[in-house]
Amino acid sequence: MTKRSNRYIEFSLIKKSLRERFGLHELGPEFEEILEHVAVKNYKQFRLSVKDLMSVRSLGSPAAIHARLGVLRDYGWIKLEDTSDRRRKQVVLSASAMLYFDRLGSAIHKISEAKKST
Repeated sequence: MTKRSNRYIEFSLIKKSLRERFGLHELGPEFEEILEHVAVKNYKQFRLSVKDLMSVRSLGSPAAIHARLGVLRDYGWIKLEDTSDRRRKQVVLSASAMLYFDRLGSAIHKISEAKKST
């Protein structure tokens, strides 16, 4: 195996460990895909509504997305915040989700720093 593939495997193992520690392993990959989509939109400072998410076909059918959002909210991964239109809810990451992504970022940084020293 190459150094690059070793770094990827190391990150993959760290990610798996973090998923287990944060309880994300209890949910399927389709939930993590939605969570990552929300994280990217939040990072880009895009106001993401439930309706916006339900229109992303790659995440599943609107009904499946809506149900998964409820599960993610129940598990404490996202929050649904009120907007000026009472019928619309904005989807944002919870503090736990932000901490999870922060830890993933730290893992990437650690692996990249180890690369520099070798």
